[in-house]
Order: sequence, then C-alpha cells, then structure tokens
Amino acid sequence: MQKDILHDRYDFTEDDKAIIDITLESLSDLFNSFDRKTSFYKRELDQDFEDYLISSVKELDGHSFVIKIEIENNYDKITDEPIRKAIKNHFRFLYWKERKKISKVILKFFSLLLLGIALMAFYYEHSKFITNFNLIPMYSKIIIEGINIAGWVAFWEAFTCLIFDFIPISRNRKLYESISKSGIRIGKL
Repeated sequence: MQKDILHDRYDFTEDDKAIIDITLESLSDLFNSFDRKTSFYKRELDQDFEDYLISSVKELDGHSFVIKIEIENNYDKITDEPIRKAIKNHFRFLYWKERKKISKVILKFFSLLLLGIALMAFYYEHSKFITNFNLIPMYSKIIIEGINIAGWVAFWEAFTCLIFDFIPISRNRKLYESISKSGIRIGKL
C-alpha cells in the first residue's frame, strides 16, 4: 500500500529509488543569499531548498532515494561536483550539530538522574530520624517534603529529557545522514 502511494507521488529509478525532483530557476536559488562570496563547498543552503528536501525525505519514510536537481538558467556542468559537495557538506554539518545535541541531552539526563538520587538519598536518610512527624515544626515538614518532591521531579525530568529530546534528535541525525549519503543528479532543464 505505502509503495503504491509513493509511486503515485514520485518517479522511481530502475533500481526502485524514489527521485526527489527539484527545479531551480538559477544556481543562486540553491544557496543562502548571504553566502554569495563563499566557495560552493562552504556555502549554506537556502532554507526553502533545505526544508523541501527534508520534508520530501520524511515523506519517503526510509525508502531509498536520489536527488535530481534541474537548473533552468545559467547552468554550467563544471559546477555539478561543487554543488554535490556543498549539499553533502551542509547535511554532514547538520548531522554533526545533532550529534553535539545528543551529548548535551545525555549529560542533562545523567545530571538530573544524579540530582534525583542525591535528593532521594538525603530525604530517606533524614526522614528516618523523624520518629514523630506531627511534633516537628511546619517549616521542617515543608522542607523535608519539598526535598522528596524535588527528587521525584528530577527523576521525571531526566527520563522525559531522554525520551522527548533524544528520540527527535536521533531521527534528525538519521535523516541528515541519509541526505548526505544520497546520490545527487544535476542537469539543465
């Protein structure tokens, strides 16, 4: 069923790779307008181009693909390899940024986990000394229960950061890696 839907939306190569077809008016449509003086290899891609490419790859949901770029005006075959390299460099850079985010998420997870363990250990160590909870002052009760709640919140935050931050970053990494390793065909329209 999914394959039929994809075949209705995309053209495919003979070896069953979806073709992400992109038509540009000129080569400058591919790159960020602020990056004109930078060499092709180091240029940042235009945000619309990047967004379109990413959304197309997401639609394909793991199906193999090639990128086909056709340029209407001022096409020069000499620029093919620099364009390929620029696209691959851009998505390798995004992959690298996501890898750095994963390191931060893991550090945050372990920091919150250790904080939760420390708070809970403090709570249980001090709560056993209180034999009659009703006789201690109200501010002490609030502090003791606050430490207990803070410990549980730290545990909760540790696991939510792992689940809700790690998973999307991991998906983005796979997406950027697949784009950076994809085949890119460039030609004149």
